[in-house]
Amino acid sequence: MDTAQVELKPGTIVRVISIGGDLRLTGGDARRLEAKAGRRGGLRVTSRGEAVEITCESGCLIFLPADCAVEVGAVGGDGRVTDLTGPLKTATVGGDLRLQRLHEVSIGNVGGDVLAQRVQGPFELGTVGGDARLERIDGPVHLGSVGGDLRAVGLEGSLEAHVAGDARVSMATRPGTQSTLQAGGDIFCRVPPGSSLHAELLAKGDLRVEGAGEVTREMGSAALTLGAGEASLRAVAGGDLALVVTAYADPTGWAGAITAEVEAALYEVEADLDTELEEGTVSAAGVGEQVRRALDRALRPAPPRERDEAEPGPGVDRERQMILAMLADRRITAEQAEALFRALEGDA
Repeated sequence: MDTAQVELKPGTIVRVISIGGDLRLTGGDARRLEAKAGRRGGLRVTSRGEAVEITCESGCLIFLPADCAVEVGAVGGDGRVTDLTGPLKTATVGGDLRLQRLHEVSIGNVGGDVLAQRVQGPFELGTVGGDARLERIDGPVHLGSVGGDLRAVGLEGSLEAHVAGDARVSMATRPGTQSTLQAGGDIFCRVPPGSSLHAELLAKGDLRVEGAGEVTREMGSAALTLGAGEASLRAVAGGDLALVVTAYADPTGWAGAITAEVEAALYEVEADLDTELEEGTVSAAGVGEQVRRALDRALRPAPPRERDEAEPGPGVDRERQMILAMLADRRITAEQAEALFRALEGDA
């Protein structure tokens, strides 16, 4: 397995030119860059002035200082980037992309799904072929084109998004923000009580507003102003549209610590073992992805319920937390965790 280590100065730019397989990149406290390739190798690390360039013909695992500015060219497989305080720019990812605990993100094109969690600065995404899921984004969000569905919770800044499928969004509507949401399917938008918002809503299907004050309605459209109307929202749905003013219990807070522990354990496995890319073998990365996907499904925001359907009680959240804790402690497998969640939700 090809490996490389380079000591980096503060302010170094790391350019990942091309990766033939999957990319795993994480930031840390050390001033050293470490790169590891799979069995097919093909790793090249080159220092060029104030920058370091990396290419790899196979999958690649990279550890680097968290404050580095990172530029990624082309990733042939899936990508996962975590724990950076410097900006991240990515041109093309052929598969899925997972982002966690970042500060500033600019992504070009993603062929599969996108998951972004805990981004403290602006988040920009050109096109995504699959679904997009966003959790706790503090800065403005721009989504050029989402080919599937959008699920977003904990948005603190403005939102501009064009979605081919359905969109389910929970946003804070800070004063001064201007948001636009267009979806080919249904839209479900949740804003908190006490919002200062002016909203213009258009839908080809049913349109409903809940928990708001005065609403002006016309055929297929509605307008409402909450408080002083210091933020604006324009939402256009090809199907049904619902805007609900209500508090939202975000599950990502209590689950975040568990997810971080699982991620750290998986990184250790992937760093210590050969990634076993030969056909017919079991890879650390493959096992890790099974666990991550189980966590993804467990933490995915539940679809909005009909008005006459009761909200789950606090006991359900406690049971979910217990399941995640057992998964993190490896007392149950990813498959067992999925079965428990299905049973909890009444889908078993």
